Amino acid sequence: MIAFQRRAVSSDQIQKYPNFRLIRGSALLAALVFAFGCGSKNGTSKVDGAGASAGNGSAGTSGNSAGSSGIIVPDGGGIDADGGGAVSDLSVTPANPEIDVTIANGMVTSITGGADAKGTIAFQAQSGGMMVPAVWSIDRGELGTLDVSGGGFVPNGNFGGVGIVSALYGKAVATTKVTIKLTITQNGGSWDPTTTTPGVGGIGGVGGEAPGAAIDDMTQKLLLGTAQMPANPGEFGLLYPYDGTVWPRGVFAPLLQWQTTHMSSAIYVHLSQANYDFQGFYTSANVAREHIDQKAWQVATNANGGDKLHVEVRITDGTAVYGPVSEDWIVASSPLKGTVYYNSYSTTLADQIPNAPAAAAILAIKPGRSDPELALPGAKDKCIVCHTVS
Repeated sequence: MIAFQRRAVSSDQIQKYPNFRLIRGSALLAALVFAFGCGSKNGTSKVDGAGASAGNGSAGTSGNSAGSSGIIVPDGGGIDADGGGAVSDLSVTPANPEIDVTIANGMVTSITGGADAKGTIAFQAQSGGMMVPAVWSIDRGELGTLDVSGGGFVPNGNFGGVGIVSALYGKAVATTKVTIKLTITQNGGSWDPTTTTPGVGGIGGVGGEAPGAAIDDMTQKLLLGTAQMPANPGEFGLLYPYDGTVWPRGVFAPLLQWQTTHMSSAIYVHLSQANYDFQGFYTSANVAREHIDQKAWQVATNANGGDKLHVEVRITDGTAVYGPVSEDWIVASSPLKGTVYYNSYSTTLADQIPNAPAAAAILAIKPGRSDPELALPGAKDKCIVCHTVS
């Protein structure tokens, strides 16, 4: 936390503390708050305002005289307070890099596009044809780790998209864009039925069978090759989720469900949007539903920049490939707030009443919970359902 105080600074005080320099003007206020409030190891945790607080002076007068509207900055921290004021050609290299992050079965396997062997992008600030020490920042810290004094950036593979990297040197700021593109493959489900017991919400919180196991390379090539488009949805068509579904962030990956007249032995699930591509391969013994990998789903929704999330499904019987059947979904910019209520049949939370084909109840999932509960706890032994809720 940076504390600001209103008090004048005399020339005697400046001479008494030679390790401080006075910078006129208020243009550096925001940058210095970041530099000294977010991880700078050099300098102090306190910035004093000389005279009126920065930004409060009238146009053309604020900061034009020492002691009237300025801020005191400790020496060090990579900021050249005196020389930086004359910088007009500050630039950042590499300019607008596009970083490709490849992830296989949950592990980052490669980072290309200007990264070194350790996956680090070395941003540098230059002025007058020479490298200069700068203080670095990025507007989307979730994309990776940025060295604020050295400029080294390492994407973490959990988020994709575009971030703005900024270099502060003296009074000059230069920026560049960094684009993180994610390519993810998943061969076989990550949910292990031998070590994990599903809760009342079922596997992955959405039910269904355990995700299919991994498939061999030949079957992968078959699924990625030429496919036969179904003549109608009855031959092969998605049933759930619906086309155009709006997904809040932070929810469980949906359980893909379809109908088909074909026997299947393997499934291919493909998710794609700007700067994101996921391919999932699973065995299937005539199962008409499959989970989307939760990690891949989280990354997809986190990386979404407003474009549609495209989903495709293919199936094969070992000889022919059918599909792809596809939909486009919308990812909301925020998490869902509030409780979700829905109708459920064959739920284990309610008792089956006499002569009823299955237990039925209205269930509720509260924010942050992985398992549902009865919306009406006192109706456990009653068949109360509601297909439409206002």
